[in-house]
Amino acid sequence: MTVADAAPPRSASAVLSGTTLRFLSLVAAILGTGTYAFSVMYMRLPGKASAGMFVYARCGELLRRSGLDLSLDPGVLAASERDRAEASRCLAPFEQDEAWWILAGLALLLALALGLYLAAPWWTRRRARLVPVTAENFPRLYAGLLDLTAEMGLRRLPRFMLDPAAGTPGGLAFGRTGRYWVRINAGLVPLRITDPATFRAVVLHELAHLRNRDVDIAYAATALWRAFVVVALLPMTVAILHPWIITDPARAPWAAPDYLPDTLDTGLRTAMFVLIVYLVRNSVLRARELHADARAAQHGAADGLRRVMTTAARDTAVSWRRRFGVHPAAAARLHAIDHPRTTLRPGFGELFGAGLTTMIATGSLSRMAGFALPHDGTPAGRYMAWLVAPVVIGVLAAAAWRAELLSVYGPRVSVLPGALGFSLGCLLGDLASSLETPAVWGVFGSETGAGRMPLAGSVEVAGVSLTAGLVGAAALTAGILIQAALSAAAARAWLPVLRGAHTRWAWLGGVAATVTMFAVWFGIWLELRSAPYLIGRFYHLTAADFTTLGEQLWEGPGFSLFSAVYPPLQLFAHRPLAVPAVLVASLFPFAALLRRPAAPDRVPASAYDVAPRGLAADRPDLPHAAETRAAALTGLAGAGLFMVLTLALRAVLHQVAYGSPGLVSYHSYAQLALAVAIQAAVGGVIAARHRRGLLLGQVAALTCATAVIIGEQAAAILGRCTPLLRLRETACSTRINLSYADFLLDRIVIQGALAALAVGVLVILLRRAAALVPAAQPRRPWIRSTVLTATVAVVVVAGLAAGSTLSAMTDSPAAAVPAPAPTRSGAAADRVLTQAEAQQVADAGANVLPRGWRTEPESTSSGTSVLDDPERCTALVEETYLTDLDEQQPIVARGRWTDGDKITTSSIYVTVRSFTQPVPAESLTVAENARASCPRFTQTTSEGTPLHYTVHAARAPALGDQAWRADLAMTAEISGISFEGTLIIMLVRVGHTLIQVTYSAFSEPVDEKLLLGVLNSTVGSLP
Repeated sequence: MTVADAAPPRSASAVLSGTTLRFLSLVAAILGTGTYAFSVMYMRLPGKASAGMFVYARCGELLRRSGLDLSLDPGVLAASERDRAEASRCLAPFEQDEAWWILAGLALLLALALGLYLAAPWWTRRRARLVPVTAENFPRLYAGLLDLTAEMGLRRLPRFMLDPAAGTPGGLAFGRTGRYWVRINAGLVPLRITDPATFRAVVLHELAHLRNRDVDIAYAATALWRAFVVVALLPMTVAILHPWIITDPARAPWAAPDYLPDTLDTGLRTAMFVLIVYLVRNSVLRARELHADARAAQHGAADGLRRVMTTAARDTAVSWRRRFGVHPAAAARLHAIDHPRTTLRPGFGELFGAGLTTMIATGSLSRMAGFALPHDGTPAGRYMAWLVAPVVIGVLAAAAWRAELLSVYGPRVSVLPGALGFSLGCLLGDLASSLETPAVWGVFGSETGAGRMPLAGSVEVAGVSLTAGLVGAAALTAGILIQAALSAAAARAWLPVLRGAHTRWAWLGGVAATVTMFAVWFGIWLELRSAPYLIGRFYHLTAADFTTLGEQLWEGPGFSLFSAVYPPLQLFAHRPLAVPAVLVASLFPFAALLRRPAAPDRVPASAYDVAPRGLAADRPDLPHAAETRAAALTGLAGAGLFMVLTLALRAVLHQVAYGSPGLVSYHSYAQLALAVAIQAAVGGVIAARHRRGLLLGQVAALTCATAVIIGEQAAAILGRCTPLLRLRETACSTRINLSYADFLLDRIVIQGALAALAVGVLVILLRRAAALVPAAQPRRPWIRSTVLTATVAVVVVAGLAAGSTLSAMTDSPAAAVPAPAPTRSGAAADRVLTQAEAQQVADAGANVLPRGWRTEPESTSSGTSVLDDPERCTALVEETYLTDLDEQQPIVARGRWTDGDKITTSSIYVTVRSFTQPVPAESLTVAENARASCPRFTQTTSEGTPLHYTVHAARAPALGDQAWRADLAMTAEISGISFEGTLIIMLVRVGHTLIQVTYSAFSEPVDEKLLLGVLNSTVGSLP
């Protein structure tokens, strides 16, 4: 075996292998899918579905009220938090009961898996009637197996068993922690004499499973899959196909009106989750075989393995089964035999699967955590972030260290493509897990946020801004790439001073050093990812607060771009842990300087390790003093540029807007944006010029930030004392504003460091892309430079265009209410309307309805209700005050709309009556008398549910010749759960026409703006 094809170095065993990583992905997929399965089964228990509908209907109004309005008023925020906490307490009894059910189901699944795992060795020996191979029974065979065991380097001798009934030349490593066996097929024994190479290859392959410690992983994966099928999949399938299997097993399941759509909806989601679990399980079993082949080839079994694989390749007819089955294709195994180090490569697919299953588990477990944890209003995502962050960082760190190990001992391998795969998997996993909740689409938002503050010019589908969602996806991707780059920099710095198992402690130290930063960021992103409409909202709320306080903001050129921020990043910068977390993560690679190199005689090197290329032995791969000095000087140059530009900005503002209100605030926003942009540019320049560009970029960014803060104070003093640089009338003062310096420190250090990292990663990715251009050969370096420069220019221009789009936010609410229409006079409608005209007026209200509203069909219910006080309230309830008018046989047209067939719903009914004679003013007086005589009443529905109404007078808007309004507050109790509703009746008299608008809201707040908009549109459409 050549040096280029040598086996992985010893230190690789201290990092998570592909088999272990895939097994963790399987565990995550089973936990996420199992949570969904037990939730589905819970809702099939007697009474749970109906109880859940009533509970969520009762508590849903509090959840909707807790949504932030377009204000940062402390009172509004406090009320929102109170409503959220109250809604959480309202849901607690039902959700905690479901959480205990899910936990019990998961515990049963894991207990069964543990039992199957422990019983597997016993069952394997009993089923095949295995015979022990000992020195007494098979002396020569046993001696040969001992030699191979010693060659493999196993510390503990396994027990060898013979399968007398197996005629194929194979074997099997099985067992559990502490007790392992290796089965030798009877058909393999003669090959020890006739074909020693094949015998040796097969036995070493099985022993390699023990050396790789993947036997427990394989049998645990199999046990988890079987337990999942028995405990979760089969019961869930029955519950989906027969929803009443527990409550009414004799009832035909397809008798329900929504059986087919509900079955398809839940069934397709279940099929998707189960397919993911199945494919991940198979990938675990395939990966272990490849790693065992690589390990066996490391010990000289390559020729025998090639012979076995060549025979297997001839027998394989369908390649896709090998690609997705439990055994890898022969071509893949041959590649692992010839190139063992490739098993270390962090592949795109491997990390994609890890990201997919991680977010599926995160979504399901976050939902369960929200059910089980105390309902104090704290989002469950904040708890889950601290559980998920170590997993994410561990995965990215393992991939980064494996990539750097390959780079040290061979050609350069980057972790960034794998990190992109992990990010894509996370986004798709988040979308898949969010399908458990109706009308939720991951980073693209939810139905509750549809149409709220959309980005100007963005692409929208069903009221959801795809552009805003893509910004949220890009934010997660940037965070993951930054974490992967930090882990790669740490691995590159630490590997030269480590040996063997010591790598594990450095790898875990890197995880600990960066986990806090990612946990804080991920918790914020997880909480806000379903509200992409928040992008740019921060500035608009701030501007609104300034206006409320009587202050102004001078919105000069580029101000919207300067002030547009991504709220999660803004929140991250304000967290107390942000600054120390970023500093610790950035400085961890430099801690390798404190590591004393291990003495060669105390830490023996592996016989298969190859000396690192281009690195001094036992010296950290860190920037040299000259490189660090150059980075610091670049940072100082950036700070000098900031100083020049901020003074130039002061001079320009002095000329064009001296003394304008809000000019100082404009200058502050511009300074912040300028400082972060310069740090980002510095990071990009350093990354393009140096191999250790990410580390040096952080040095340059931190140096630049420190100098910028000092330079800003100097510029402020010059601005106050130099007439041509003043922004407003002020006295010359040399006082240093420490509070503003601290304000700059919080923002410039965090945002500048992250911007330098992000641009540095972008430059590295673009350099990799430019290297793929065929014309970019060493003889023509200018072509490669041209491609890189052009690509960076395009990305920068696209970023500026996107920033301009972000800044062009609209503050329109979900349902835009038009300006009030001109009041119609009696002379304006001095004739009876035709049927077509009346219908046109009745349909005019639909023009102002928000998305999601639709036409409601006429009710076909034949049930009758009973009024408890018919003597005083019949006129109001049955609208007998309109009887005399209806006797004139008017032209009648109607419009009916609703926002959905939900327990919590709103409806609007419009009735237009047009008469041959003008509508008398006394008709509204009769309506008011009917309201005044009926302060409260109870109406019992045909189903026997009493509805209690309280009638209130209300002020009608100034519309038409005369307007009247009555408000009815309704309360009801259904199955022990209280509900509330509101009914509003309005009459508007315009000449020969009487317009009646009825607005009903059940378990929803009344939208007064929408009601007024419908009235204005209807009255304004009169001919």
